Amino acid sequence: MPLNTKKINIFRYLRRPYLGFAEKHYFLGRDLFRLYFDERKNQKVHGNMKNPSKKRASLREYIPQNQLTLACFESPFGDLDYTNRWVKLSNSIPWDAVVNLYRKYHPPKDTGRRSVNPRILIGAVIIKHLNDYDDRETIEQIKENIYLQYFLGYTGFSTEAPFDASVFVDIRKKLTPDLLQSISEQLLGITKETLLPDHTVLQAQKEESTKSDEDDKPPLQDHTTHKGELLMDATVAPQAIAYPTDLNLLNDGRMMSEKIIDFLWSHCKQILSDSIEGLDFLLRPTTVLASGMGLAREKSRYEQLISTFSALKKPRTYRKNARKDYLRIAQNKKPSKIKIRKAIGKQLRYLRRNIRHIEQLLDLNDSLALGFPLPEELQRYYWVIQLLYDQQLEMFEEKKHQVDNRVVSIHQPHVRPIVRGKAKAPTEFGAKIHLSMINGYSFIDTISWDAFHEGNHLPEYVENYKNRYAYYPEKILVDKIYATRKNREWLKKRGIKISAKPLGRPSAKAVANYISPGERNPIEGLFGQAKTAYGLNRVEALLVFGPF
Repeated sequence: MPLNTKKINIFRYLRRPYLGFAEKHYFLGRDLFRLYFDERKNQKVHGNMKNPSKKRASLREYIPQNQLTLACFESPFGDLDYTNRWVKLSNSIPWDAVVNLYRKYHPPKDTGRRSVNPRILIGAVIIKHLNDYDDRETIEQIKENIYLQYFLGYTGFSTEAPFDASVFVDIRKKLTPDLLQSISEQLLGITKETLLPDHTVLQAQKEESTKSDEDDKPPLQDHTTHKGELLMDATVAPQAIAYPTDLNLLNDGRMMSEKIIDFLWSHCKQILSDSIEGLDFLLRPTTVLASGMGLAREKSRYEQLISTFSALKKPRTYRKNARKDYLRIAQNKKPSKIKIRKAIGKQLRYLRRNIRHIEQLLDLNDSLALGFPLPEELQRYYWVIQLLYDQQLEMFEEKKHQVDNRVVSIHQPHVRPIVRGKAKAPTEFGAKIHLSMINGYSFIDTISWDAFHEGNHLPEYVENYKNRYAYYPEKILVDKIYATRKNREWLKKRGIKISAKPLGRPSAKAVANYISPGERNPIEGLFGQAKTAYGLNRVEALLVFGPF
């Protein structure tokens, strides 16, 4: 009977440095023996029923846009509606250019399984955000909606999922800011003539004048250096995290430290169990080992591990008392500052004790040459709670509430507090985004988890405009945070008009000459639309870029 050996991770034994060569083969044979009886048992209960295979992504090949028409779409429900919004959107996107850009950044591999159709990947992300779906709901909607399948480039209706919902994580990693910016500029290039017609007409006239040698007229000079209006503003995309308080953060860190201690203790018990079983295997009369394999060395090694871990006791964390101390303040409607400070001090001491226990267990593994036992996820949390403890201890001892690079969530340590000064939310927690809008088209200039002064980057944003359109803007519409003396001088030298409140105490006539009501409504409305309709007000997905 063939065995499903994929259930056994062979590298699990190779990563155990405390096991000898013969013991690794012994444990591997033992698990194969157990697997054989498990397969026999399952066969008796379920017959010859096979386990369902893992769902794989669809391998539909990309079909050029000019070869995919609505009339050729195979539908069991009759003809599709040409006026459907997804049909219109599909016809307005230059899929060939977008797919080529994606393959430029992520070229297909020559070996292995074929990659998923780029149109399906990018189209699924568009569907997800236009409807504000989560990852799983997006896949279900694609399976049920025939128009969404046409939008993704299907040749006919199918009830199969295009890919597993977890693939969205990899898609978000591949859609880098540079790739998204290139796609946006490619989409804008289709309508560049409508945005800046003078530039294209002038360029054509230049080419005609240089090619014609019969005319004695001098070449045409380009006197147009400014064109269009530029709107700029910044906002914060709040991250889906609980409102951070010092007490809640310390409680989260303490609970995570207890989880790490439990993992390390179970790891120690596993070493003790394997050592006892390995020593028993060496002492069996049927075990024959060559002298070169170091029988005495292996025996003393196991005896040392057994004596060390059998005398080890699980560290006390006082988690029940710590939980009661936390709830005593957290469930109080209006605790006093003195009570909050006392509760914070208690949680700091609980967390300090747990960190000390973790260091002792790690030092024990290191002294016995057992390697680093923590997996990557718990190792990351261990780094974060140490930084959290240092920050909270500094604020507690110095009696302050501010610290550089403050951690506001142990699960998303890259998030920083962004002070906005607004009445509803003076401080927001999320990425700060700067947008530039030109004739309804918006571009993301900056995305940063750290706070930044958008006024200091105004020359950079104006130069980005020139790189896109070969012109400086004729006018920029910004709020007063951009209208510094330095920026006004920089714009004046380049002949760019700024529409903002004049400095000092201007007269009503001077203000009216520079500010018109509703001029900046388009970019403010764009922020509102993104937060209300597209889920920008509560970002649940995350990609970590940085030390964590």
